[in-house]
Amino acid sequence: MTGTDSGADMQALGLLLTRYSIAEFEYRDATRHFRLVMEDSARAPMDEANPPPVAPPRSPPTIPSPSVGRFYASLAHDAYPCRVNKGTILGVIVVGPLRLPVLAAEATTILAALQPDGTGVDYGADLFATDDTP
Repeated sequence: MTGTDSGADMQALGLLLTRYSIAEFEYRDATRHFRLVMEDSARAPMDEANPPPVAPPRSPPTIPSPSVGRFYASLAHDAYPCRVNKGTILGVIVVGPLRLPVLAAEATTILAALQPDGTGVDYGADLFATDDTP
């Protein structure tokens, strides 16, 4: 930097890096290249009044209804949790004379049936809670 106030300019850059928690800044063009690195002692402390956002806890994944109709589970409601393979028929959706299977899209553990047998369900309604841990 040139000029008489280059120290003030550097202080202003340091304040910006601190304010926005930037640990390292690098600038390069055709004639200049500079890099600023903040040491740990110069970094701003964590603002305890405004902590960083925390992701909300995930709800367990579910298996949705493939259609509108009446839901019937293949297993008794007291048989859960149980491990199933991809393609296992977990239940059926009855629509008039049609019986549409509810299939496991992947190998998973079924934690519970979320709808009682004979319940009318909408398309996409959650039918089974699953555990996505391997």
